[in-house]
Amino acid sequence: MKLPFLALIICFFFSCKNTNKNNESISSKKQINQIDIEKSEYGLIFTNIQVNGKGIKAMIDFGDPHILQLSSGFVKKEKIQVSKTNSVAKDMYGNTFEINEGIANEVIIGSSKESNIKFSSSPNEMESVSEQINTKFEAVVGWGYFSKYYTEINYKSNKFNLYKDKPIGVNTAFSTSYDKKSNYISIPILIKGKKENLIIDTGSSLSMIDSTYYHNNKIDDFNFSIGDKEMLIDVHVQNLPILKQLNSIGIIGGDFLQKYKILIDPFVKKIYFEKQ
Repeated sequence: MKLPFLALIICFFFSCKNTNKNNESISSKKQINQIDIEKSEYGLIFTNIQVNGKGIKAMIDFGDPHILQLSSGFVKKEKIQVSKTNSVAKDMYGNTFEINEGIANEVIIGSSKESNIKFSSSPNEMESVSEQINTKFEAVVGWGYFSKYYTEINYKSNKFNLYKDKPIGVNTAFSTSYDKKSNYISIPILIKGKKENLIIDTGSSLSMIDSTYYHNNKIDDFNFSIGDKEMLIDVHVQNLPILKQLNSIGIIGGDFLQKYKILIDPFVKKIYFEKQ
């Protein structure tokens, strides 16, 4: 079966305009929201949310910097008003899409209810991806939503746990800071003696490396270091031209992320990996 590289069409929207280790486990005492997730046959992750009282399936996609995206079909069906913006979205392959914006009166994600949430929507884009991956979904919850909280990702238990205050203790195998200026989780790595960056993307089931970088640098095995942790992972070579604009050479996808319990601290821009 062909893997859904084109699912990444909703990732990496590029807008164009006119802490220390210890031996404690993460505490749940200050948890404020728990989001149950389900994994598709391709390894993408989804959750059920409510928008204006309607239950819909949403992809969780850290490759999208927005708080929320809604499909143009859902927006039309529910008669939610949108307006055009002066921005376009550019996918990983260089294709561009019109961005519309609107306000959702009420959004429930996990156990958290919020009002007057700004969302984006691009005509027919999400519908096209749904067809490609054989999973109908009508929303995307992006990194913009999770970036407000300490976020624990646990693929093994199928849960995202969100905290307002930092959990008590993180039992890490390794950790790293990530780019404070980026709208994405862009982490530094060391590969063949060079400093480069990878973007963490829950909206990709696979880890990938840009083909131009791969061939120019004669990469055989993807052997690199995150923080003080050396690792070798399988990557798929793909033409990903937009990554250069994001100062990155590749993507860390769900195939890598599911091996760890992860805690993201968005306030000091640090990410902790705990072996599952």
